[in-house]
Amino acid sequence: MELDSECFGIISDYKQKGKLHPDFLPVTTYDMVQCGYPQDDHGEMIARDWGGTDGEGKLLPSNGMWCKVEDIRKLLSKHGLSLNAL
Repeated sequence: MELDSECFGIISDYKQKGKLHPDFLPVTTYDMVQCGYPQDDHGEMIARDWGGTDGEGKLLPSNGMWCKVEDIRKLLSKHGLSLNAL
């Protein structure tokens, strides 16, 4: 998933200030949230771009349970790696 400009701006600000947590990954994760519409058991995937901040004000990595394979492929490719190399 491409970050929207607001999320990208927030992450960029923390990065410029040296306030990204050492475990921060530039990967959007997702959680399934039950919303009850149009049926009681219906859910939606909610994007999590970060997981808040720690006690030192550092931006924590996203804390969702799932991520998209395509996002992982893009991250690996950016660093000259591929799934085949693993």
